[in-house]
Amino acid sequence: QTALAEGKTAIVYHESNIEIRTGSDSEILMPVSDIPTTLNGAAEHNVANAMGVTGLSLGLGVTTEFIKQGLANFKGDVNDNPGRGNYFDANGARVLIDFAHNPHSLAAIIKTVKALPAKRRLIMIGHAGDRTDRDIRNLTAVALKMEPDVVVTAEIPDYLRGRELYEITNLMRDECLKTGLTDEQVVYSESCLAGAEFALSWAQPGDFMLLLALDQRDKVFQLLQ
Repeated sequence: QTALAEGKTAIVYHESNIEIRTGSDSEILMPVSDIPTTLNGAAEHNVANAMGVTGLSLGLGVTTEFIKQGLANFKGDVNDNPGRGNYFDANGARVLIDFAHNPHSLAAIIKTVKALPAKRRLIMIGHAGDRTDRDIRNLTAVALKMEPDVVVTAEIPDYLRGRELYEITNLMRDECLKTGLTDEQVVYSESCLAGAEFALSWAQPGDFMLLLALDQRDKVFQLLQ
């Protein structure tokens, strides 16, 4: 509001559209439904990213037509942005691959996922060993905000970084059980690839799976493709 009052330009998200406002003038750039990475606005962090890109591009003198083309053509798939918000269909179930590995980035993904319909939800989580026990528990607590029916705790053998095998997954399992999940709802996996294989065997049409593939990502992509 301050910028607009001073006659400056602001990028605004209003009624599912990204708008360019200068003073009292307003121009709709495009609806977020035309920006694939926003998932029709459910991915609020990518709506914010699109707004930031718009403002930066305008500042660099890029025309609105080129901005619209760029936002519409960036699919966020394994070709455009591997490992960040990549969606797949698996026999009627939806799979999201991401390598969010800190509470802030994971919270943004979880917020998006919860806005999407699903019969059942599964999340696969893992962590590197050079984090404190508290960090690992905190990340697990954020993951549980997805309210999953199943949690796959994936071992990442190449990233133990001084910890023993099972140490990290046991911390995550303990955090899951503390929140009320049962033993049957917390599934151990020896690797990210094995965890993804389990998820696909578990899935039914209408289910949603968030796989935080911090390792073996290319193999997980191959499995889904």
